[in-house]
Amino acid sequence: MTSLVYQLYTSTTGEIVHMPGFPAWYDYQWFTQDQKVEMGMPMRVSGWKFFEAVDGALSSATSVLEEGLTISMKEYMNGLGKPFFCVGFAAATTPSSESDRPKNELELRVDTFLTKMEEKFGSGSVIYIAFGTIWWPLEPPKLYALIDELIANQIPFIFAHSSYRANVSEDVSARISAVEFGLALNWAPQDLILRHRATGWFVTHGGWNSVQESLRYGVPLIVWPLGADQPINAILVTLVHRVGFELMTVRTGEKGRMKPYTISEQCDWGKFTVEDSRNEVNMLLGKMKSEEGREVRRNVERIKREIAGLWADGGEARGELEKFFVDCIYSRD
Repeated sequence: MTSLVYQLYTSTTGEIVHMPGFPAWYDYQWFTQDQKVEMGMPMRVSGWKFFEAVDGALSSATSVLEEGLTISMKEYMNGLGKPFFCVGFAAATTPSSESDRPKNELELRVDTFLTKMEEKFGSGSVIYIAFGTIWWPLEPPKLYALIDELIANQIPFIFAHSSYRANVSEDVSARISAVEFGLALNWAPQDLILRHRATGWFVTHGGWNSVQESLRYGVPLIVWPLGADQPINAILVTLVHRVGFELMTVRTGEKGRMKPYTISEQCDWGKFTVEDSRNEVNMLLGKMKSEEGREVRRNVERIKREIAGLWADGGEARGELEKFFVDCIYSRD
């Protein structure tokens, strides 16, 4: 039964999908990787039924990131005679209380490393690599190619391999340990890393929490989407707001290697070897230093400022939450 549901869930026809506020994309672009971890399957299959059953909805969305979708959802719910409140950003937007408490041993180690890298390489020089505690690339050699190129170019980095699926070889660990500007961790204090001035880019699977945390601190993203909501988050990051880049040659599986709707017909699409990934990483390192990279940084700073105002007086999230209490809680007393 589970296999049948998964097949139904992943079935596509190549139809063009239109979402408010997003460019057009093919339905198969949900599946950029040949993965069996589909965290979003239950919600995507039956989530619409919840909206018809509930009295209203609180959403962690915000118009700062998803203006078209939040407007459409409000209109849809209002059409059902039900309220819809946008109380995002889900990640805290006030100064983190984590910075006030004493650091543990791991945090001290990471903070010391980042400070040292800032002194030697400058602010925004460190690349942070993390795929969360569940997801992991199906073809790790492509990830190791990224690390090799960072080492070859002497670019400081932190590599977190927290997923239970991760199995980093001794050879890779040894290559990282051999350089003073590389740090590998079984688990990383992500908030500390992203808020440190040394951190310049975040290589991530593009999970919603990671995207929010990165933008909260003004850190541009390099997305490597694996499944669930991540491919659509990648479109949001790279095409809607232009606050990051997406790695394309790392894709796996039949659907993942089909041409995205937004890729030009003139693009040389269809190369997915480890060597192609290595070449793409080198091209990306150049982009990060170019005017295109500087534009990405400017866009991230703008989004960061807008996020900071969400919970201020008159901010969207504060106003929506107050309206929720007045309309749905106090009015019933």
